[in-house]
Amino acid sequence: MKKMIIITAVLFIFANIAATDARLLNLGTPFWAQKDNTEVFAFPSMGLDLANTFVGENLVNGFFGGLHFRFLDNLVIGAYFNRAPDSLITRLWDEPGAYDTVGIYSGDPGIDRLFDIFMALDMGDIDLGLLVTFSNELYYEEITDENVPLQNADYNSIEENKVSDLNFTFDISLSDFAPFDLMAFAVDFGILSHSYKYLDQTYNLGLTDWENYETHVESDGALEMTFRLLTAVDTWRFYASFTFAGLDHVNDYMEDDDADGAWDYEFQSVTDQNWTDMTFGFSKQCELNNFTLFLGAYFRMTSWKWNTIDTDITDSFTDEEYNYKEKMVELPIFIGAEFRLKKWLNLYAGFNTKLFQTWYVDVNDPDWIGGSVDDDYTEDVKYCDDFPSSIYLGTRFIFSKFMIDIVVYPEDLLEVYILSGDDADPLARVAIIYFW
Repeated sequence: MKKMIIITAVLFIFANIAATDARLLNLGTPFWAQKDNTEVFAFPSMGLDLANTFVGENLVNGFFGGLHFRFLDNLVIGAYFNRAPDSLITRLWDEPGAYDTVGIYSGDPGIDRLFDIFMALDMGDIDLGLLVTFSNELYYEEITDENVPLQNADYNSIEENKVSDLNFTFDISLSDFAPFDLMAFAVDFGILSHSYKYLDQTYNLGLTDWENYETHVESDGALEMTFRLLTAVDTWRFYASFTFAGLDHVNDYMEDDDADGAWDYEFQSVTDQNWTDMTFGFSKQCELNNFTLFLGAYFRMTSWKWNTIDTDITDSFTDEEYNYKEKMVELPIFIGAEFRLKKWLNLYAGFNTKLFQTWYVDVNDPDWIGGSVDDDYTEDVKYCDDFPSSIYLGTRFIFSKFMIDIVVYPEDLLEVYILSGDDADPLARVAIIYFW
């Protein structure tokens, strides 16, 4: 009987604190609005509640999982593998530039999956956490079209893409601090480096060597910092964050039309980007007879600036210029419900939408001819977008040593691909939590 009471208590605890991306998606809430294992990526000290557990979930094109081990009485160390990247730095590459500037030629730097390791330390009323996220990727391809022995105009091309992304998150969590049941403060610091090289070579029989007749070299440096604050009072949660990201990109392009070993044309494009993101939100948890209600809202404002200058190195003058500013203001709201039907079965329902969403865009795109501005084009636009709404449904099965979360069509039940014809999204997302 005592053993059954202990098992029931453990199941109740984990059913309320051990969550997954799948459960979070089912309820339609952001990660900070409720207790959830995904908090460890923003507040690693929260990993103390996940001691001796395994979390695994399927993705659109793979699987990711995490292990959490308790050491001594006050230390939890965990690692996640194959998590889908969600770095603001890498997302900057996806943003388009002007049509008449070179900008960022190589596109997405190519990070596919991340490796995370975190540590959470219990010091009584103070918990400390550290998360290190790392990704390193290399792409290399060489294509050769040649004769034996080598002849004039034999062709060789080399393409290489290198990416290294390193991010540190440190947080401190205080229990029963002043009027708050919980106060957690976190700082992110991320560094990304990226280099891209593309060479077209032809064999010059007179010089008895391979000669580069087209060279494209790009290098990037990026920095990201985020500050987060999470507080809890009774059944209320309050969240605030500020993010800054900056990117510097240099694109060098050279051509040697006659393959004589001297560049006939040299060109450089320099791109600077800056991104800021401010979020303020709250959530309320309501406990009723057999279900829990989560509701809340948050205000978010983002600002993005892009500047590109193309320079003709050969003739020493500015060739093109592009300046872009964008600001977005939005107010999303969300509501989710967790129904406890049986000891072994929970059902979830979630809904979110936006009360408003507004963009402000300022474009300055001057045309340069012969090193001077010929036409200074500017555009200032304000527009509002439709307010998309999303509905989610799912379930949780609870067993003695593990739980399973299932999302029914995780993209959005209002846009099921069976009706829309989009077959890129999965019918379900599944997560499992095993504890020992």
